Amino acid sequence: VLRDHAYGEEGDDGAGTSGDEVAEADAVLASIETSLKGGSYAAIQKLCHLLKYGDEAKEVTDVVIDTCGKLKNLRKAIFAYRKPRKKWGHSWGRGDESLQGKSAAFKNGIEYLERYFVLIAFASWLDSDDYRQGRGSFYEWFDGRSDLKELMKTIRTNPGAALSATLPTVKSQKSIDVHVVLGQDHKTCMGARCGSMLRRNTILKSYLFPEMQIETLGSVSGVCNFLQAEGVPVASAAAPSVDGMRSLLTKFEEEDPGHHVVIIDLREELVVYVKGVPYVLREVDFATKSLNLAGMSTEKVLEREAMLKGDLLEECHRYQGRVLLHHEVSTNAMERVPSKGQGLELTGSLERGISRDASKAFDVRADAQRRYLRLEAFWETLEASVEGGGEEGGSPDEGVCTTSEMTDRLRAEGFAMSYFRFPWSRERSPTARDMDSLHSKVTAYHALHGGKLRFLFLSHTGIGMGVRNVPVLVSCFYRVREDLDLEPPSAQEEAEGDNRMILALTRVIPEGPRCKAVVDGCIQLFSAIGDIRRDIERCKDMSDAYTREEKSQLDKRFIATRLLGLNYLQRYFFSICYVCYLRSEASASFSDWFGERKELKHLLDSLAL
Repeated sequence: VLRDHAYGEEGDDGAGTSGDEVAEADAVLASIETSLKGGSYAAIQKLCHLLKYGDEAKEVTDVVIDTCGKLKNLRKAIFAYRKPRKKWGHSWGRGDESLQGKSAAFKNGIEYLERYFVLIAFASWLDSDDYRQGRGSFYEWFDGRSDLKELMKTIRTNPGAALSATLPTVKSQKSIDVHVVLGQDHKTCMGARCGSMLRRNTILKSYLFPEMQIETLGSVSGVCNFLQAEGVPVASAAAPSVDGMRSLLTKFEEEDPGHHVVIIDLREELVVYVKGVPYVLREVDFATKSLNLAGMSTEKVLEREAMLKGDLLEECHRYQGRVLLHHEVSTNAMERVPSKGQGLELTGSLERGISRDASKAFDVRADAQRRYLRLEAFWETLEASVEGGGEEGGSPDEGVCTTSEMTDRLRAEGFAMSYFRFPWSRERSPTARDMDSLHSKVTAYHALHGGKLRFLFLSHTGIGMGVRNVPVLVSCFYRVREDLDLEPPSAQEEAEGDNRMILALTRVIPEGPRCKAVVDGCIQLFSAIGDIRRDIERCKDMSDAYTREEKSQLDKRFIATRLLGLNYLQRYFFSICYVCYLRSEASASFSDWFGERKELKHLLDSLAL
């Protein structure tokens, strides 16, 4: 258990520890065991975040399990079977059930966890409006929740992470990432939170943090890490404040009068604006880690943001016009801390704790940096007349509003703009339907505004590195529309630098090398933010280095790196297919076009680093 939860250094046998430290470690281990027996696994905790009143659905399910568990208690069975054997092949974690099932006991734990997952989802459905109004079956309800299906799939693709505990690290750990400064009134408020989204021990952390500006990227007043791609009307930026968004729209209007700006928000997390500053929902013990809402639809994200705003306004009324927020406190040097044992060498000089070349930083966290973090709680006072924010007509600079309400207000101020939420995180696996959704929106905007159109992508990461893929697709759309043909690489260059399945793809689609050249050229436009090809190579190198080492126990970082590399490879694969689809000028949708080509589905299923 110590190795699983990183409470001790490798090779540390505990010698030299004091009695207090041993007692503290014993207490933590006992707490972990109690938590796991209570069903607090990582996958289940994420499920509770995705479901409306998920904690209550889990409580109901637990009561039923305990009542019916005379012969076998499902939660205790999961705990008994959650440990894989030490000698484990490196094929574990690829997503192939036959390769993962090398330990019958561990396989039982995975299957029991899936049953527990479905039972909680079923309890939530029984409390939903769909059930009360007789709209469809549980199967239809679950099939329509892509976020739940995506999360359930991770139980098979990464069972070690799904079965892990979700407790914070102990104070005696040698490297503490997050230090939270809380007063007694702050603790009381956080413990009393019981909203549908703003729950016990959840916080609203400012999206803006000190020293987030990367020197190689531009900045506008109130907007960090702004990048305008050359040759295409596509730009990207980190999460802006309300004033920053105004400044950016004003800049666009001055540069291209009469142009319409389409804001595509890639943030999959729940965001609200309080007095013009964006805040994101996090857990206090994991303030630098996103809640992993991968797979959630646009409608669900907007609905939950409205619910989060409602919870915050209720807290405002409860505390006489005040709300509890958190922000990162500026330090003299935000020290960059590489992951333990990661073995990744970061090139480029470090100034103020952030790599000057963003493409060199490995995106291991939601804000792309693992650093010593000091969070400070504070009370923000809202005037009663503006508590409603955008919804009641108040200024978003002084009240509480969602992102869509903020953009509605800016449009009312006279800015020519549209807003589109396209949730896209590093945990989300791309699908043909995602490509359909993006293509239909871009095509509709292009047909309506023609050449007088600009796209602005808002990153889901604090330093703007979360826009490595979707802006590339829109840039490909413009490159193909302009019939800008790029010279394909030579056969020798292909053989030297590409994944063999990508090379196979270029051979089965019409003019495959040219399609790949278009994608590579568009990737290069955003190289200051990140290069997905380099990310794939880095993940492969780290995985290969791990497999060459003798390990007595499988490292979860290896699995996460392998899955992340495969995710990036799938995005690269779909990008090339998308360019081929655009060049074919097919009248069918992308998903229909892709589905008709069985060879593409076979190559996608066969992808490997």
